[in-house]
Amino acid sequence: MEKSEAGDPIYRHNAQEDQEWQAPGEDSSLEAISDHIEQYVGNIDIVFHEIVSDMVHIDVHWVKPTKEKPFHTLITSGMSDLPMTVPEELEEHQYAELSIC
Repeated sequence: MEKSEAGDPIYRHNAQEDQEWQAPGEDSSLEAISDHIEQYVGNIDIVFHEIVSDMVHIDVHWVKPTKEKPFHTLITSGMSDLPMTVPEELEEHQYAELSIC
């Protein structure tokens, strides 16, 4: 494996031309993710919808601050519809979404 000067592994993205194209959102988990956000984070105020995508349809859910949680929360949905390329030892993390508070 290629390593950086510091000795860390370098992972490179290589286009997979032999991979069959898949329509965005075909196996979408949007409803399950929205339900999870509403149950564990708070009421979704706005969903920013991606307009054009050739791989997956990624949305960003915004949960407004409250007295109990005085900060904005942004959570994606759609990224986990397809697996990411990850190191072998992290295969259980190939489906992920992002959140920031």
